Amino acid sequence: MVSGFITAIQAFAKEALLSPDGGDIQSMKLSQTLLTFRLINIRGLDNQLIQFYFVLLTELIKKQQLPTDAMLEYLCLNFLSYNSGEYRKKMRNRLPQLTEFKEFDDFLIKVSGSDWKKVNKQIKPVPASLIQGILNEIRDYIPIDQILRLHPKIVPLGRTYVWLSDDLSPEEENVLLDKIKQIIARLFGVAHYNKLIKQFEYLKES
Repeated sequence: MVSGFITAIQAFAKEALLSPDGGDIQSMKLSQTLLTFRLINIRGLDNQLIQFYFVLLTELIKKQQLPTDAMLEYLCLNFLSYNSGEYRKKMRNRLPQLTEFKEFDDFLIKVSGSDWKKVNKQIKPVPASLIQGILNEIRDYIPIDQILRLHPKIVPLGRTYVWLSDDLSPEEENVLLDKIKQIIARLFGVAHYNKLIKQFEYLKES
């Protein structure tokens, strides 16, 4: 019922902010509530694309204090990377049950009950893979449009984060990591790239 409602909103809503390409609705106002949307495409086990809508509900009175787009991207990335990509694997199965994602509730409660600025600075998304971990870090040094050109499976979550929409073969991973290493080494030196690797290892262990 909820997914049908969200799809209907995407099709018929009038007071809404569209994505830059004029396609999907990014946000809309309903009474005193702001709904912020993010459409995620995931390739299923049958190699067909499946669409999932992530929705963040916020009181309009808080909109001026909260960057809802960035918050939703942050939550999406954490969800997709949860437990080494466990949830993304379940989503590829087309009909996951909501109870399969219940463990994520504790994280949501922690984020929603905390100061967003502190959360954004102090709680980094735990990446599902080394590639995703590097992508999370290099966005601070390389423009997102340049990151997207590194590989066709790197797609934007929005203005803040990118994510790897599908698994890569070991050969593809090595080629992509080598590209990133060359860029970082050219801009900041090889030691900086090695530092990013250590940051990923620390996040995985913590």
